[in-house]
Amino acid sequence: MEECLKMNVSAMGTQAQKVAEEAEQTLRQAQRRIEELILQREEEERKRLEEEKRKREEAERVDVLMKQAAERLRAAEESVADAADAAKDLSQFSAEAAPEAMKGSATAAVVAVEAARAGLDKALVWMSEKHKELTENRANRSSVMEWTDMSNRLDASRKSLDRMADKAEQVRERAERKAAALAQEQERRSRFEKHDLDQDGTLSREEVVAFAKAAHSFEVTEEVLEKILAVLEPVTFDKFRMLHQKVAIAKLESQARVRRAEEEERKRVLAEQRQAVQKILDETDAILATAEENVNMAEYEAKPLTRDYDQGADEMKAIAGTAQNLVSKALEESEAAAAKLLKVEADCAANVDLRDYAKRDIPRLFSRQERTQGRGARVEATIKKALERAVQKANAEIDQKLTECVAAVHRRVASAEKTRDELFDEAAGGAEALSSEKFAAFVKGLDDLKLGDGQAERLFEHVALEGAALSKERFVDVSRLFYKCVKSTVCSEDIAIKSKTARRLEVGEILEALGGAKMEESVGLLRVRCRATRDDVVGWVTVQGNQGTPFLLQDGNFFVHGSKKPAADEPAADADAGVEGEVAAVAAEADAEMPAAAEAAAPAADAETPAAAEADEADGAAAAERVEEQKAGAAEEAPEGKEQEEKTEEDAKPVVDPQPQEALKKEEEKAENGEEAKEGEAAKEGEEAKEVEEAKEGEATEEKPAE
Repeated sequence: MEECLKMNVSAMGTQAQKVAEEAEQTLRQAQRRIEELILQREEEERKRLEEEKRKREEAERVDVLMKQAAERLRAAEESVADAADAAKDLSQFSAEAAPEAMKGSATAAVVAVEAARAGLDKALVWMSEKHKELTENRANRSSVMEWTDMSNRLDASRKSLDRMADKAEQVRERAERKAAALAQEQERRSRFEKHDLDQDGTLSREEVVAFAKAAHSFEVTEEVLEKILAVLEPVTFDKFRMLHQKVAIAKLESQARVRRAEEEERKRVLAEQRQAVQKILDETDAILATAEENVNMAEYEAKPLTRDYDQGADEMKAIAGTAQNLVSKALEESEAAAAKLLKVEADCAANVDLRDYAKRDIPRLFSRQERTQGRGARVEATIKKALERAVQKANAEIDQKLTECVAAVHRRVASAEKTRDELFDEAAGGAEALSSEKFAAFVKGLDDLKLGDGQAERLFEHVALEGAALSKERFVDVSRLFYKCVKSTVCSEDIAIKSKTARRLEVGEILEALGGAKMEESVGLLRVRCRATRDDVVGWVTVQGNQGTPFLLQDGNFFVHGSKKPAADEPAADADAGVEGEVAAVAAEADAEMPAAAEAAAPAADAETPAAAEADEADGAAAAERVEEQKAGAAEEAPEGKEQEEKTEEDAKPVVDPQPQEALKKEEEKAENGEEAKEGEAAKEGEEAKEVEEAKEGEATEEKPAE
């Protein structure tokens, strides 16, 4: 390269220096590459030498392992051969061999087998542990196969040892069984000799019976003994075991017969118990069927009591009595059925074989009994309520009869023009008290009083004090008659309609009749002399108008007068006004009649007005006052009718006369047909103006409640 550079230095010119540098660099690179290749070859040689050394060492280790394995295999096989020699004699024992010799040989074989097995197991464990080391040393294929063959030989030796051990165990067990059999035979022979009392080598009949009793605690019957001896006689030692068996079998058969007899007896007793239980259940079913029928009949009989039928108290009591008899029978039968069920349930609970009844039949019958009991209880409740209503109705009926009787007494007072004291004296015949018979005769003789069978006697019991005779004071007291004002009217000082007015009566006031009602002939009105309970004002009051409109209604026969204390915060004037209050003890039906009477009075108010005006307007002032009273009564009654029937304002308004002036003119014209026509036109005009003004006031008063 230097020569080439020298030769061409002139040709390279200015590039000669650069080419020289590049040539120098190329030389240095070539030198470095040569040095690297030398080092690489040296490294490869070193590795080759190390690999060869490692392979030699591994081969040496594999050789050592193979030698050790062969040595261990040899030792194990030698110990297995020794064990095989020890177990070789085990198959040579005959049936007559002594158990002790057999057991000794078996024990020696087992010891040799266990020793060989211990060495073999160590060899197998060592082979297993060193197999990994063999593979790590990269043993060749032939070495691996040889190692596997040695392992297989060890496994085969292990199996051979297991077979030897099994054989030795079998011989040992057979020796033990043989020894036990010999001992048992010896024991059996000794027992045979024990029962062979005469030592003749056979058991006689008596000895057989004694043997059965001693060995089996069994009394051999003659029949059984004959059967045994027919097969075994003579009973020698060889047949002693069979004698054991036959006696044991005979005992078992005897015990089985006893058990069968006991089982049959138990089944018979159980059958009787089941029949008894079934009989009780059938009886209970029949009792419940009767109870259910009685309950059905009781419900049917009591059905009228559950509805709003128009029945008398006696009829209700009769129906209730019939239903009560039926339901009482049903409940008694239901309780009897429950008692039977409880007894049979206890019996079944105590006997396991009868518990199927407790799961099936008894709950069903209990359910029926509870339903019947519940139905009976409901019917009893219905009957109880009906009897309470019957008592209330009987009391109401007797109260009503008393009211009718008092009215009839007052009619008799009016017609006979006698006092109640005089009527009592007449009925008592001069005695101080009325007996039940005289009282019954008296009330049956009253006009327009209808009494049923026994009602007169019950009426006497109702008014008499604790069953005593009816005194005059008591008679007069219970025959007091009270009226309630159901339509506002006036109380006059005399019976005549034209008489002076004592005061106005308000709706709801209570009046006591002081005599019988009398007819005011001039106007044809029924009037009665009364005393107001509120202020003791006495006067005559119209009972009802000539068109049937009621002003007074009979309202009981007893009156309770009490005091009412004003509240602390009420004004003094109100307290003074309400110092004494009045309360009427009236029958419930009378309170119910008042709204109905008021409703009936409302529509008839306008129709009554002309007739009342014709009768009452004898003079101008009296006529105007009565027109005002009747208009005011109609106006007050219209809101009451509305309130009872819950009508609207428009429903109540037709009660008010839309043309009061025309109605008053008609009343005035009718009044002129009487004696008042002579008083002149001036009086009429004055009365008409006054009546019109009062009618307007009444109309205004009537409209206020409606609003």
